[in-house]
Amino acid sequence: MVVQRITMFKITDDTAYPAVEAEYKKLQGVATKDSTPYILSVNGHPLLPDQRSQGFNFIARTSFATLDDMKYYDEECQAHKNLKTVVGPHAQGVMTVYWEE
Repeated sequence: MVVQRITMFKITDDTAYPAVEAEYKKLQGVATKDSTPYILSVNGHPLLPDQRSQGFNFIARTSFATLDDMKYYDEECQAHKNLKTVVGPHAQGVMTVYWEE
């Protein structure tokens, strides 16, 4: 099974989209666990405007081989910490959901 994770953001400054998107693009190449890439896939994109999105305007989808890999991403991954320094100042709201396929 693969763990799929969706994180939605309320980015407060539309001009931040390119920087946030660029951080997600480089994440898969630089995120390692025990010197080995461990993120199966990742992408992040601005959402199309829609009233049903409740103000969320940027989405990231990340795939992991195991829940332990996702836990590592959340708690220890330096690349994820770096990503947060770029996204954090522009995000006023965040929601994350995940499931196994």
